Amino acid sequence: MTIGLSTGASNLLLDSGIGAAFDGANDILEIRNGTRPASANDIPTGTVLASFTLVADSFAPASGGAIVGATPWTDASAAAAGTATWFRLKQSTDGGGSSATDVRLDGDVAASGSDLNLSTTTIAVADQVTITQFDLSA
Repeated sequence: MTIGLSTGASNLLLDSGIGAAFDGANDILEIRNGTRPASANDIPTGTVLASFTLVADSFAPASGGAIVGATPWTDASAAAAGTATWFRLKQSTDGGGSSATDVRLDGDVAASGSDLNLSTTTIAVADQVTITQFDLSA
């Protein structure tokens, strides 16, 4: 069975969950290649192609059952080359290993129609990488 949430409940969960957990205190969004792990508890797979350090107000308050990143976000120089396929949003204290206690969020990456959209998913070393849209819904 599935639980149904009102828009108000979705907004509250998003603001008190994602909005509070990733408050911009040097939290990190990694764009990676390869296959996304089965769970955000798992060790990340693939290579970090680009990395973004969040700042205060990186997310607008939830509205309509969704929380929206204050995009565009830009990484001036990609760390590695590859095709972006997934992302991990993590707190700055995340050790990177397998963990059921670290606060993380994984999602898909594409040029459009995905959890996180980039201007292009094909990235070369030192390319500027721009997140054009980042929306999460409950």
